[in-house]
Amino acid sequence: MRLFSAHPLPATGIPVAQTPRMRIAGPVRTARTLEYAVADPIATKLPRVLIPTVVVRGSQDPIATQSWVEEMVRLLPAGRLVVVPGAAHVVNYTAPGALAGIVREFLVGNNGALGSRGTPLAMPTGGRSGG
Repeated sequence: MRLFSAHPLPATGIPVAQTPRMRIAGPVRTARTLEYAVADPIATKLPRVLIPTVVVRGSQDPIATQSWVEEMVRLLPAGRLVVVPGAAHVVNYTAPGALAGIVREFLVGNNGALGSRGTPLAMPTGGRSGG
């Protein structure tokens, strides 16, 4: 767990190992989660993701390295990478405002998942429209 404890969350200054989620998960749960990730590698599935996809990484992420994330984005047929300066692994916690802006731009932007009027270009079968 030294890897986690060495990197504080920028927004709080609290070491990741001392955050409530890490304390709840603990080292056994964390190790099991990593085992599942190794047994079911995401890289084999990414070429089948044909929809526009934005991958968001914090520049201070000690877990998902820049080179690894770039490789994952390269495997996505319609992938795009956005790096949030100063954010850590969990961008939704360390830079929620930046993430919201990235998602908004992705959904409404020129090549995003939503059209210029903010309506879905394609709705999955059985899905619901928000609004």
